Amino acid sequence: MGSRFHAGAAADRTAGSPVAPLDDDDLLDLREEGPGRRTPREQIARLLHQQSLQQVQHERLLSRLPVPVLITDRYGAVRAVNAAAAVLAGRHPAQLEGRAVFAFFSAEDRTGLQELLAGVGAEPSGTRRAGRLLTRSGHAVAVTVSLTPLDVAEGTVSWLLVTSDHASGVDEAQPLSEGLRRLAAIEAEGRTAAELVQEAALACGDVLGPLVDVTIQLGPPERPDLVASTSQVAQAMDGAQLLAGEGPAATAFREGELVWVEDVHRDTRWPALADAAPAPVGGVVAVPMVGEDRVRGVLSAYRLEAGVDGRLLELAELLAITVRGLLQELDLEEELRRAADDLQRALTSRSDIDQAKGIVMAQQGCGPEEAFDHLVALASSEHVKLREVARLMVRRFAGGTA
Repeated sequence: MGSRFHAGAAADRTAGSPVAPLDDDDLLDLREEGPGRRTPREQIARLLHQQSLQQVQHERLLSRLPVPVLITDRYGAVRAVNAAAAVLAGRHPAQLEGRAVFAFFSAEDRTGLQELLAGVGAEPSGTRRAGRLLTRSGHAVAVTVSLTPLDVAEGTVSWLLVTSDHASGVDEAQPLSEGLRRLAAIEAEGRTAAELVQEAALACGDVLGPLVDVTIQLGPPERPDLVASTSQVAQAMDGAQLLAGEGPAATAFREGELVWVEDVHRDTRWPALADAAPAPVGGVVAVPMVGEDRVRGVLSAYRLEAGVDGRLLELAELLAITVRGLLQELDLEEELRRAADDLQRALTSRSDIDQAKGIVMAQQGCGPEEAFDHLVALASSEHVKLREVARLMVRRFAGGTA
């Protein structure tokens, strides 16, 4: 662009010319922020604060699940209690936190649970056992206790209390406990969304067992932004719904409600899908993953035979809630990355503009406000961004090539 960016030569040409409105980046870079407006640094600080909270909450993700969970230290002192555990025990969380977890179990179970806690981190088969939780009213509730380490350095341990509503015995409790632990331990930082969702799908598939395949779709099923499946059968079922233009996943996404079907080949709600669905798939459960203001996606469980029982419905819904928490963490990571990029761009632009203002002030003997207004008018006349005018002017006067 050469000499057209010389400040003195442009003075007469730009005098009185209309000033084009600055874009958001320029306004962000150059003027003092008005009342109520968030500066780049404030935005970064807010996001970093959220991320710090998220890191704490990451350890406590299990404590927010709709199944009873306690978080203790290595000695059994209760650090956190979720609502489901408080309801099961018939006590307010504050009445549980800080106390020894063993006090809330029957006397004959306490020694075994102490040994169980001492063995956390050894063989997986040694981290679960049956017990009886004592409620405030004095009733004893039969539970299967599964322990998993959360933070080795901190010594925190999650106590998943699986009642008969969630599993019929110890053997069924372990996949659920391990699957929830895996989901809670997935790290979003430095990972792509595709990697995270694929890992989450595999963890969900392990919980639901060999007769159930899983797909996690982000975005509307008819045009998803991202899809992760645990098998070719699940992929074929996803494709069949896409070609049919209908199915449980699309209905769950549209209505924001859990949808299930005993046999997809016989259900009359989606006639085009009944013929297109792959033969191995029978029962289907589709659970929407609802964020704060919208449905983010759908978790679909494809049973490789007809029939859907209460356990599959409950586990699929539980897993969808957990995956939704992972997606919220991923959203925060992405928002923080964008804000950091915006801040870096803003700082670079500000440096260039400050230098360009100094050049104009030196050439014309004016003050900083007049120099700034001159740069704005120059950018308007050249139909380019203000930061680009400043960058080229600085390069030219520094001896570079504009």
